[in-house]
Amino acid sequence: MELELRVLVVSLADSLRRDPVERKALAKTMMEVVLFLKGAGGTDEHCRNVALYFIIAKNAGLGRTHLPADLGAIMDDIAGAMHDAVSAPQSAANFQATPAQLVTRLQSLLADS
Repeated sequence: MELELRVLVVSLADSLRRDPVERKALAKTMMEVVLFLKGAGGTDEHCRNVALYFIIAKNAGLGRTHLPADLGAIMDDIAGAMHDAVSAPQSAANFQATPAQLVTRLQSLLADS
């Protein structure tokens, strides 16, 4: 995993560990990861690594007991479909899990905060 993405994922993990979670801070951290994937960092490998991180975090219960429902839904969609964002974009799009779709979803959440 590229160093820049690794730093973003570590920051995301820190945000998920907070209890109570800081909704706006977590949404911003998720946005940073997704913007990286929407740009030049949006390789198949990077999208799969981020999806895998969210699968592991979800299975480990990281943030799940105190995560707002809207951010939990985004986390679930990243875990469930982001791995297809490059190799099968229509499949990821069906779950609103392409980087571009996730940016839009997170922008909406941040606007409501």
